[in-house]
Amino acid sequence: MERKSISKKIRFEVYKRDKFTCQYCGRKAPDVILNIDHIEPISKNGSNDILNLITSCFDCNNGKRDIPLSQNDVLDKQRQQLEELQERREQIEMMFEWKKSLEDLDEYKIDLLADFVESKIPPYTLNETGKADLAKLFKRFELNEIFDAVDKGVKNYLKHDASGKLTKDSVETFINKLGGIAANSNRPAVEQKMHYIKGICRNRFNYWDDRKGLAILSSYIKALRNYGWTEERILDDLETQVSDLAKEAKNWSEWKGRMEQWISDIENWDKEDNPDTYEFDITEIRQIVDDINSECSWLIDLIEYIALPFGKGDIDSGLIRGAIKQYIDIQIDILINNSEDIGKLKPNHKVCKDMHLFDYIDEIDSGLTYMIDAMYSKFIIEWVEEKLYLPSYLLSDEKDLTLFKQEFHQKFELNI
Repeated sequence: MERKSISKKIRFEVYKRDKFTCQYCGRKAPDVILNIDHIEPISKNGSNDILNLITSCFDCNNGKRDIPLSQNDVLDKQRQQLEELQERREQIEMMFEWKKSLEDLDEYKIDLLADFVESKIPPYTLNETGKADLAKLFKRFELNEIFDAVDKGVKNYLKHDASGKLTKDSVETFINKLGGIAANSNRPAVEQKMHYIKGICRNRFNYWDDRKGLAILSSYIKALRNYGWTEERILDDLETQVSDLAKEAKNWSEWKGRMEQWISDIENWDKEDNPDTYEFDITEIRQIVDDINSECSWLIDLIEYIALPFGKGDIDSGLIRGAIKQYIDIQIDILINNSEDIGKLKPNHKVCKDMHLFDYIDEIDSGLTYMIDAMYSKFIIEWVEEKLYLPSYLLSDEKDLTLFKQEFHQKFELNI
């Protein structure tokens, strides 16, 4: 029978189906030159149908000549491979459809937010520039955070004239402030409350100095931390005592004088009378170190498990552990030095990003990225706050922190 040439398209389909692997010896391209072989030889009426074609390396093809393979075995194998190929294609098509639906969802979210904002500012509407500014917020914040920012902005920035109509200037200020409001919501709770108190004072007093006012509030918080108060107790004090003073003081001078007197009083408190002060023993400290170490090993396994199906399973555990160690060490130094900067290390997306905990998830290129990132981000931030944020363990005494650092280095560095 006359041999008909096999088209490049069919050859390529056969190679793809067989994963560019010789079906006789298992060698792969480019280690060997591949040919297309006929299962049922042409000399025995075999056709160029794709089910009769198989990938073979040059050596196997020349050695086999026109000896047919077991017909049933080969056909079953080819059918299975074709079914798998079709399944892969369908899954890829579904993933592209899913990705397109996510893009449509982003457009829907922007339109939804624009409608929500416009419902707060009638008779004003958003132009294309305004909508584009709203779209930028989605790159930094979750949808619920933006909606919360809109509600807060309405309360704090929208103003009406004598006739009851919204002023154009206040609407523009409101729109421009949304990003800052959302960012403030991501700050540690104590820092949020500090800025809230600043806002009360600025709105009530004829004179207010932002820089000096924040410095006074920071000094007050630092004094309470030095005394050994927990973040929760400090927050409660800010929500009651300090907020009440901001609402009751007649002017800047009265507020400033009272706050400075409170700071002086706290600095003269006897630390032995502080019920929040607790001294850890070595067994407790070692238990905390062991828990952190085992939790970090568990987290790295989790990251590998999540990233593996997307081809991102090669996790640099040493890089992650090194970043976590640095995060712990910075916290220890801040707490020992009684610095107010500890609040800036409260777990959030940036803190976790700096520890490389999002690197492998961010690299996932799939229609599922949006859902995976949303769930993973929330879990990881809460996990870091519970397991790696030292104020969660009530560690504050310099002696305890120094001992903890020694034990932590001894245990943790073995695994880096």
